[in-house]
Amino acid sequence: MDAAIAAKAAVAATSSRDRKTRVFISYSRKDSVFSNRLVDALNARGFEAYLDKKDILPGEPWQERLEALILSADAIGIVISPDLIASHVCAWEAERTESLQKKLLPLVYRPVADADLPPRLARLNYILLRDGDDFDAGLSALAVALDTDIAWIRQHTRIGELAQRWDGAGRPASGG
Repeated sequence: MDAAIAAKAAVAATSSRDRKTRVFISYSRKDSVFSNRLVDALNARGFEAYLDKKDILPGEPWQERLEALILSADAIGIVISPDLIASHVCAWEAERTESLQKKLLPLVYRPVADADLPPRLARLNYILLRDGDDFDAGLSALAVALDTDIAWIRQHTRIGELAQRWDGAGRPASGG
């Protein structure tokens, strides 16, 4: 019995390591051509990127399915444009992403005045994918952001700094 449990745990660990990072792309329909190009490029780089247009069937309750797509994503890329900022659905997607504490990555495709950006997007560092920008460089920056667990890196740094202080203090024993 214990061997069977260990085997299942090993398979689960392997499959979670082998699973591609899932990326949901939030966009305005007016930016469909660019968003499709972005999804194709991410998939070519080994991510599992998807859009609502291809993953919600006709007649399906769209908002429930949209929420499921966001929930199943590891990260959400939001294609910033004036049309996205005007979209109530896109605003809901960003709000839902934030409430689920998902990684939210603003991807600037068509510039928007800073004053027009919602605070949840304005506070984040952007990835520039505008027409005049180097698409491959922006895509590389996005890939790095998707593969980087910022919270883990910050925690690792904090623990390393504490270890250095402890070592520098002659490794005193904790009281207790």
